[in-house]
This record gives sequence, C-alpha cells and structure tokens, in this order.
Amino acid sequence: MDCSFLPQNIIEAQVNKVMGGKWKWSGIDIREYGLDITKMAMEVAPVNHYFMGGIRVDERGYTGVEGLFAGGESIVGIDGANRLAGNALSACLVTGCWAGKYAGEYSARGKLLDVHPRCIEEEQKRVFDLLDAAEGESPIPLRVNLQRLMYSHVGIVRKEDELMEAVQRIGDMRKKKLKLASRVRRYNREWIEALTLGNMLDVGEMIARSALTRRESRGAHYREDYPTSEDRDWLKNVVVRKKESVMSLGTLPVVITKLRPEEVSDELKKND
Repeated sequence: MDCSFLPQNIIEAQVNKVMGGKWKWSGIDIREYGLDITKMAMEVAPVNHYFMGGIRVDERGYTGVEGLFAGGESIVGIDGANRLAGNALSACLVTGCWAGKYAGEYSARGKLLDVHPRCIEEEQKRVFDLLDAAEGESPIPLRVNLQRLMYSHVGIVRKEDELMEAVQRIGDMRKKKLKLASRVRRYNREWIEALTLGNMLDVGEMIARSALTRRESRGAHYREDYPTSEDRDWLKNVVVRKKESVMSLGTLPVVITKLRPEEVSDELKKND
C-alpha cells in the first residue's frame, strides 16, 4: 500500500488518529526499522477482522438451550452481512447487558438444569482419552493446515470448487487420530490445541458449507462465480443446526423493520 503521494499533513493526521502521533505500533517505533510511509510503500495483508455469523438469540439473549444466554460478538444479527470497525464495544455493552439481565432473572428463579450423568461421562471421556492415546498425530500441525486451508479456499474470493474441496479436506482432518507428546495435565499446550482443534473444524466446516449454500455475493461474502447480490432469493440467513450428530443447513428469512433494501437501492440510484 503506497500513500507516499499524499500531502504530509494528511498522513500525519492519520498517524495521529491511529498511533497517537508517535509513529509507534504496539510500542515499536516503525521508523526505527526503516518504514517511513511518507516516502515508501508498506506491505499489507488481509486478516480475519470479525466474524459475521454467530449464535441465534432472541431479544433477551436466550439461545433456545435451557439456561444458556449469549451476547456480544458471539451472537448474530447486529451487523448483518458486513461490519464497520468500532461497532464491537457498543454491541458488547448493549447485548451483554440484555443477556446478563435475563440470565440473572433466570438464575434467581432457582431452577436447576437437569444434566444427564451420561452426558458428563461422555465429555470427560472425550477430554481425558486424548492423554492416553497410543497412536496418532500432533494437533498443532493439523491446526496450521486447517488455517492455511481456510485462507486459501474459504478466504476473500470464494468459488464452488475450492469450497467443496475445503469441506472434503476438513472431513478428512476429522478422521485423524490425535496423540499428545506429554500426558502431563498442567500447562499442556498440546492438550489445549487438541481440544480447540475440534471446535475449529466445526467452525471451519460451518463457514465453508454456508458459503457454498449462499449462491450470491453479499457484504463480506464474495463468490467469484456469483458476483452480484440477489435480494429476491437470498435476503435470508443461513442457519446451521446439529441434528443427530450431523451438521444440517437451512435458511430463515431476514427480519426487516424500518429500512428495506429496495428503498436503499432506489435512493442510491437517485444519488448516482
């Protein structure tokens, strides 16, 4: 990215806004390392800024699972298909307040959750069997491979063949057995990676399958093979559910209140 053609005062204004006028990023003076954006281009790369999906909740933050409330950036719907930077804190404060209030009211009723002992036993087995595995692979390189796959096949520009390959390869990763180098239960980073990997595979598959399902481009989701937005067919949410231990996808219509998409399109055409 080259901004060296801009007047000095404009660059300084942005540096002052982002870095407090000190040319420091995370405590490092970037000019000490030979990076002066007033004179030269800088290397940039895209990163995952925000996740537009999330848990479906009602106006109380209730998830539909008994006793479970959610708020903040874990829920869906606040920002639609795209998001501008700076929204996260206010969204967390507002939705966190809702969820906390109603979760407190739920707890105050003194209703205990009925958890079947078999569920606890199965979860304990899943967690602790990893320590006793006699054969398998380390979860760390598998996690790196998953990250590379998501970047290359489910990244900024998406298309059907790459998304289908991503789903297939994620399925292959699920079948791999994991083995840890150490059975120590304290500060075992590899154990944490192994437990986290299962969640990452779930989320990766949800993203890839949802991107395959949505045959249009909208917000941060861009399909090279379907480059336009289609409100008539795709003004809806893609919903992922677990049915009998299998990932199931469906759609639900978007709830529209005051501002309708066709009204926005008409207004933009007038301005053009």
